[in-house]
Amino acid sequence: GGFYRRVAARRESLLELATLATLASEESPTERAPHTHTHTPRRSHTPARMQSIPAHSLLPAGNPANVTAQVAVRAPSPAAPPPNTMSPLTTGAGVAVAGVLAGTMAARRVRASAVAEPRGSDRVAMPGPASKDELAAFNEETMAKYGLPEIVREDAHVMKDADGYYVVKEAFQKPTNPFERLKLAKDPMKETIHMAGLEAAAAASAADFAAWDEAMNDPDEVDQRYKWAGLFHRRKNHYGRYMMRMKIPNGVVSAAQVRHLARVVASCGEDGCADITTRQNFQLRGLQLKDAPEVLKGCADVGLCSLQSGLDNVRNATGNPLAGFDPHEIVDTRPITRALQDYVTGGGRGNALIANLPRKWNVCVVGGPDFYEHPDINDLAFIPAVNAEGVFGFNALVGGFISASRAAEAVPLNAWVPESDVVAMTHAVLTTFRDYGHRGNRQKCRMMWLVEEMGLEKFKAEVKSRMPGERLPGAAPEDFI
Repeated sequence: GGFYRRVAARRESLLELATLATLASEESPTERAPHTHTHTPRRSHTPARMQSIPAHSLLPAGNPANVTAQVAVRAPSPAAPPPNTMSPLTTGAGVAVAGVLAGTMAARRVRASAVAEPRGSDRVAMPGPASKDELAAFNEETMAKYGLPEIVREDAHVMKDADGYYVVKEAFQKPTNPFERLKLAKDPMKETIHMAGLEAAAAASAADFAAWDEAMNDPDEVDQRYKWAGLFHRRKNHYGRYMMRMKIPNGVVSAAQVRHLARVVASCGEDGCADITTRQNFQLRGLQLKDAPEVLKGCADVGLCSLQSGLDNVRNATGNPLAGFDPHEIVDTRPITRALQDYVTGGGRGNALIANLPRKWNVCVVGGPDFYEHPDINDLAFIPAVNAEGVFGFNALVGGFISASRAAEAVPLNAWVPESDVVAMTHAVLTTFRDYGHRGNRQKCRMMWLVEEMGLEKFKAEVKSRMPGERLPGAAPEDFI
């Protein structure tokens, strides 16, 4: 009861609520009493009484045989739901988490999730193979566990190189922009992450950052490519210091993880501080490049990751900040956002298939009627809905964004996917954007511009052709929102 009173008092602080939920599940193994909530949802929904679930049990693990494996994440009481309401669980094992596998990794071993596994005494800052000759095999192994189709189009604007990274074809390199040019000159995922470029830079800059920066004479390297590791140089306002953006799917963190982040900030002295972002994430400020490898190692040791969190990459996967204890919850978004983040980062190894997007890209999963996730301004949003056969899944919205030049509301794709295909659809939409998105004027590179250019039906047809078995039925006639 006290926990829920605290939640009610602080409902406006969404990320804090998600953190409180995690901490409460760690602190109390007993069942929590249901919370009396006065808000009336826009659609009638009576929640089942929830049993407390330890935080670690929410993190996908195991070795399912294929991408349709299901993971039970909620434990409702046996009371039957009243008529005209949908149980938070689907038939079978509950919320399906597509593509979350925990296969054995080579040399630089990480857990198959969005966050790195503690690596022990031989841990390294960035994942990657032992040599350049092993890059292709490393990338192939990384993505093989998802079982997702890889489609090659002759008219695509990009092509896959021998090492497994996507580069813009010569015919589409002009007109371009400075960010596309820096990626063409030196692939950030390949050089900075997988070939240990970050560690080399940290060592070279340790004695005198300013002298190293002057000798480099390459702002693209110092200020931009390290964003693939989540590191942003504050050249204008805090020279020589970096901001590190984490990956915190659904904003769920443990007490141990928050304490670690606090220690990192404290180690930066008066230069250190932290942000809690609107995408349920943490940003740490005041880091020096020389310390970055050790900071990244420490984050990996407590199950945190900052990979592919900046510039032309997928941003933090967001969900219901009250997931797991929202009185009006339709679906627990935590395992689904975790599965999405796992795919986006290649299980913490780096996803080379989507490391060269035309622009940043946002995804969310809506979990309840309050619309905390702001699906209207996400590039891809999953809205809970049941199809005509009574199968629980999601309708899809595409193309939402806000920029300095334009605000565009996401539009219905007229597509529905079961929970087991959420990751597959994310892959299909992202690779369509990667292959055909604009790479010229940065103000016109977000995905909505591509949706408008192709037309909604053609865009949907392309996405459908990239789905497993080319399955993408029309939208369910009514969603829960």
